[in-house]
Amino acid sequence: MKLKFKTMLLLCIGGCVNAFGQTNFKIMGVVKDMADGTKIKLTRIEGAEPKELGETEAMGGQFLLQGTADRPYLCMIDITVPGKGIFEQHKATLRIMLDNAPVIIKTDTLTLYADKPVKVKEADVKIQGGEISRQYTDFLNFTRQADCVADSASRAAATAWFEHNADDDAVKDYNDRSRAADKALADRQEEYFKTHPDTYPTAAMMAMRIYQGFTYTTEDYDRGVELLKNNPDTAHVNFYNRYLGYAKQFALGVKYTDFTAKKKDNTMSKLSAQMQAGKYTLIDFWASWCGPCRKAIPKVKGFAAQYKDKLGVVSVSLDEKEDAWRKAEKEEGMTWPQMLILKKDMGNVCGAYKITTIPRLVLINPEGKIVLSTHDTQILAEKLKELLSK
Repeated sequence: MKLKFKTMLLLCIGGCVNAFGQTNFKIMGVVKDMADGTKIKLTRIEGAEPKELGETEAMGGQFLLQGTADRPYLCMIDITVPGKGIFEQHKATLRIMLDNAPVIIKTDTLTLYADKPVKVKEADVKIQGGEISRQYTDFLNFTRQADCVADSASRAAATAWFEHNADDDAVKDYNDRSRAADKALADRQEEYFKTHPDTYPTAAMMAMRIYQGFTYTTEDYDRGVELLKNNPDTAHVNFYNRYLGYAKQFALGVKYTDFTAKKKDNTMSKLSAQMQAGKYTLIDFWASWCGPCRKAIPKVKGFAAQYKDKLGVVSVSLDEKEDAWRKAEKEEGMTWPQMLILKKDMGNVCGAYKITTIPRLVLINPEGKIVLSTHDTQILAEKLKELLSK
């Protein structure tokens, strides 16, 4: 669940405008039978969060998006058919990479609005541009089948979750298939990177890893440097190298960040004082108002009991109202150590652990290194089994 407060996560990266280069983009659309007033929005999908780069409306079956950007970003074009209020309909999404050469999109509404998965009908749209556009089209075609399977599995898991009233156990098989499909997609993308190290899509996708905390190891980041050493996309390569040190601070395997918070007895304590020597530590970042957090607590309780000889659990509340925290932890019967982050420390703690949504489950090994950060109790269960069931 999204946090109710803003963090400083990647503010220095997400908000900077660098001098690595400039992309002057011009995207022209020619769409047969497109209604006048159809909204076309261009959104950058790189960065700490999406950012709109331009919006226009179709007229006479045509549209134009143009502007400048500091590098050839990966973007989405969203197409929304006009209507009144809630009756506007989002009909299509196209993936595109900005290019200094003009890009022309040619299609028709039968293709755009077909009742097909987004990434299937996307392949039927003709996109003509420069070398960057051609390379990105090749990348999408290379990964499309795995991408479509992953999307389908994700939708099936989400549908099942709602149909089973958010019962994670009831949708375990769906989630397992979705994670397997995601891994297959990641493997297919890695295959592209290794076989196409000198392309613009490879540089852009590598640069996106700078924002993905506790996902890659320091060795993974170093391999990225080697992979990109001859890549012509100097804007993305320079960005990657410039912020490499920053990204490594949040790599898998780095030492955890200690912090001070309030305990149930109103005394202040460091997190390290609640950790047990020689054991793994699970930090459960949660809040009373967060439904998925409350749903995860019985699972956390089960892990604490199942691995009591090897695992210590510390729940850390991000509630802004202390009474709500105390009431909720009593209702949930949380007998393990409980801590409450003070409001003045919220930004620092969330920034240190890359917390933008909760629950956030962080697993720390006996040496004090972060080995997993996830919102998914099933992923945590598998990792605990791998590490502690020996």
